[in-house]
Amino acid sequence: MKLAIYDFDGTLCDQETIPFLIEFYRKNKYSYKKLGQFYLRMIGLTFKYKLKVDSSLDKEKYRATAANTFMYLFEDKKKEDIIHFFSDSAAELVNYFNPIVVESLKEKRSKDIILWSVQVLIRCFSMK
Repeated sequence: MKLAIYDFDGTLCDQETIPFLIEFYRKNKYSYKKLGQFYLRMIGLTFKYKLKVDSSLDKEKYRATAANTFMYLFEDKKKEDIIHFFSDSAAELVNYFNPIVVESLKEKRSKDIILWSVQVLIRCFSMK
């Protein structure tokens, strides 16, 4: 199963999405072993990036590699467990939505325009 998270420029949420999801993972006591391994991988990657150890590791490649590293947390999970995690996290993440973007999405929704990348999140704020 492939996973895509959309909030490219921080417009959807007032805080960074990936750090929020990592904190949600930790707070809800998912695998501490996996989380520890994830942090070790991220520390190594961040050192390479910040210290310019690998000249081919530019900002875009760093972000892409970091996103792939994040996916490591879910590589042994069943599809249902992944859906459950993101549904639960979306219910909390809705509190950090940018109100201007929410209004825009509601307007699009009223015109039957659905953005697939935020369907779960749209359902969350429409229940609010």
